[in-house]
Amino acid sequence: MQQEGRWDPVGIVAQMVCVQALFYLGATSALFVLDAVAVGEHVTARQLFSPHEASIAFARGWIVVGAFVINAAFSSVCLMVVVEKAKKCLDFAATEQLFHILACIAYSREIPFRHPVWWILQVTCVLITYALGEYLCVRKELRELPRNLFGQPKRVVTV
Repeated sequence: MQQEGRWDPVGIVAQMVCVQALFYLGATSALFVLDAVAVGEHVTARQLFSPHEASIAFARGWIVVGAFVINAAFSSVCLMVVVEKAKKCLDFAATEQLFHILACIAYSREIPFRHPVWWILQVTCVLITYALGEYLCVRKELRELPRNLFGQPKRVVTV
């Protein structure tokens, strides 16, 4: 998406918006499937944005936790497709999660200090997104390197 070595703020913002939109698409889809299978209820904004919902004390809370872990894996694939560079994965994974945390604070109108499970979930999700996203990006970058018949990188000779 970006040219090598050039700083493109518009491109970076476009990538952030795309990654964030895909984050919520993935989270909503995972919640939709898990809610439909487990309890037969509809997805609510409260499930996405309320720290109270990410509780392991009841079954519906486990659905939220599971959906966000599944979404972290989906987000890592999105990083591979949208960001394409392993060295940028931590920045984008952290930014994606930071925007989500800010949206949760705005929705619930409180900083969720009393919800340790929610904070553990956020940290776990950013770590999964980062680690798996970087792994996928590195594999993609290595796959794109030109190789000769013996598996060695092709040498470019300039005259």
